[in-house]
Amino acid sequence: MRAGHNRREILPYVLAGVVLLIIIVRSPIIGLKTCPVLLAFTFGAIFAYSLLWPPTVIERIARLQHPELPLEANSYLRKVTMAWLGFFLINASISAATAFSGSMRSWTLYNGLISNPATGALFGREFLIRQRVYQRLGRSFT
Repeated sequence: MRAGHNRREILPYVLAGVVLLIIIVRSPIIGLKTCPVLLAFTFGAIFAYSLLWPPTVIERIARLQHPELPLEANSYLRKVTMAWLGFFLINASISAATAFSGSMRSWTLYNGLISNPATGALFGREFLIRQRVYQRLGRSFT
């Protein structure tokens, strides 16, 4: 990979770090509450980047376990990447709304209790769908 390509890949992390540092210096409580926002936004930026400059994040992960994955799977893997991007953007939006609502209770409820199981549910559902997609492709991947 070219050096410029690697720099573009770390840009979301650097931007999130700078924003977080500024927020923490201005208001430590808001800084703490914006960590989930920046994390979700950074993941979203990485997934969006991979849609613009393939292979997608999901394809890269899938090919680590299954290098022989057929090219027919790429359409599905792209859709999964888009689903995760949508999830991260929604998650970042809700996290931001709770962070700036002023209520520690709503922030804690969403970021401490709802967000993580929602992430797990999406992962679990995608895992089950993936098994059907791979069966349709005539493969048995786990």
